[in-house]
Amino acid sequence: MVEVDKDTTQADTKLNAIVKAASKVFVENGYHLAKMDDIAKKAGTTKRTIYKKFGSKEVLFQYILKSMIDTAYARANLLYDKAIPFREQLMKVLYNTWDVIGDDDFVKINRIIIAEHMKKPGFMTDILNEGTQRDEGLYAWMDSAIQAGHVKNCDKYMASEFIIALVEHFAQNPKFLNRPAPKGKKKDLILEEICAMFICRYGNQP
Repeated sequence: MVEVDKDTTQADTKLNAIVKAASKVFVENGYHLAKMDDIAKKAGTTKRTIYKKFGSKEVLFQYILKSMIDTAYARANLLYDKAIPFREQLMKVLYNTWDVIGDDDFVKINRIIIAEHMKKPGFMTDILNEGTQRDEGLYAWMDSAIQAGHVKNCDKYMASEFIIALVEHFAQNPKFLNRPAPKGKKKDLILEEICAMFICRYGNQP
């Protein structure tokens, strides 16, 4: 039987409660309007405890955003398999990218990042860099596709950004304007078109 350190378990539980409460408060109010009192109340703890763990609201905010970004991009982390037809894998990448970029919480995160970056440009630098690093999963997938001969020898970053930009236009941009993103058959058709465009430009099919 595995022995569990009760102090560690309680600390993790308290940390999770703070993170969950802070996530909700930040998403609902943004950074500047979020109050530590509200976070403490929702987490069932005290401001002193939160400051002891994170030091400041800014550190807590960045921790929350990085956690959300990690969770979102983990869902899109795909490995290239040269045994599977390229088009089939590309469609899976497109659907996964859509699900991540178009996720409601992810859209809210981007709204916060953009708003705070405009108010204080240097404040969001680490977060923006974190998001760029998370795109390495798609870059690695693209590199493998190139090495397998299924994608032309090209700039993997540009090819990846081609996918991200097109999916972002349909999956995320409407939500910035409080409009619904395409769903169902319309979403399927859009991704089919993006797939066809990508293969036409970058595909190396025999």
